[in-house]
Amino acid sequence: MKPPLDMKNCIKSVHFQWLFFLLTTLFILTGCETMVNDLEEGKLPKATSKITAECFLSPQSAYIEVNVSESQPLFGSSAGYPRVLPDAEVIISGDNGSVNIPFIDSLNIYQINSSLFRLQAGKTYRLLINHNNRKVTSECTIPLHEPVVKSYSIDSVTNTTGDMWVTNYIRFSWEDYKGQVNYYNVRGYALLEDTRLLYDHTTNLTLPYRLSQTIQLDYAYLRNQISDKNLDGFTFESPTFKINTPPAYLIEYTDENGNLQTTESDPKLKQIHFEILNVDEHYYRYHRSMNDSYNNDNPFTEPALIYSNIDGGLGCFGAYNTGKLTVFP
Repeated sequence: MKPPLDMKNCIKSVHFQWLFFLLTTLFILTGCETMVNDLEEGKLPKATSKITAECFLSPQSAYIEVNVSESQPLFGSSAGYPRVLPDAEVIISGDNGSVNIPFIDSLNIYQINSSLFRLQAGKTYRLLINHNNRKVTSECTIPLHEPVVKSYSIDSVTNTTGDMWVTNYIRFSWEDYKGQVNYYNVRGYALLEDTRLLYDHTTNLTLPYRLSQTIQLDYAYLRNQISDKNLDGFTFESPTFKINTPPAYLIEYTDENGNLQTTESDPKLKQIHFEILNVDEHYYRYHRSMNDSYNNDNPFTEPALIYSNIDGGLGCFGAYNTGKLTVFP
């Protein structure tokens, strides 16, 4: 049976609409390709790079270190990684004079021992970098107060329903300094000790040795950065960090006389080292912006700008004063 006349017209109309859609899409795609191919290179913005510097001063640090590299231009070729500048002139100055920071080839960084240029809390320091007729400068002040750990807690919970692992919940607190704006960062590490079998190439024996493992207290990056805005004089608490201690197990080995021996792995949490960094505003804003940039999973938001206080370049010149406490559980 033939379809009615109006059905034929409907089918023709649908076919025409699809044909129009395909032709329009093809025209748009062809036009876009032509726009890209025909864009002259001279119309693009000039591809320029800038000196990038990163340096954080602290009276408690054993070294003064400065990372100096060159930024990747927005337009033009890119190596995919920062290009270190080993031939720059790097100078840090303050009330006690100035010092040239040499480049250490083995470390790929500018570094000197802090004993050669003593840093003092509350003092202002300046950074100057010269490279091929380019100059960048910056300035920062080391926070005056050294934070003090007020209290700490280590709560251990054994998993009795599984393999007997012990989870250690670690946190600490400190008091904010009143009457001023303060920014903080927390970090630390723990030492876990246990007995393991190691092969000795000299004696050709596998014997038990007591070994230590360093575990960083890597708190969630954003939660590390703390401001006392609207919390002046408040008692702050660090995020809770978890360290898992494995269960003890029996170790069998053959001693020097060929006798079979046994011992236990005996894992123990031997040491915990806490650090509270009283950081300046530059340190705080730089690391907050880095976190916003790295952890922005929303494709509909604008890119986050990285904070910089380097005049004429990019990066951060900041400072912090560190309070420390080591405990032996």
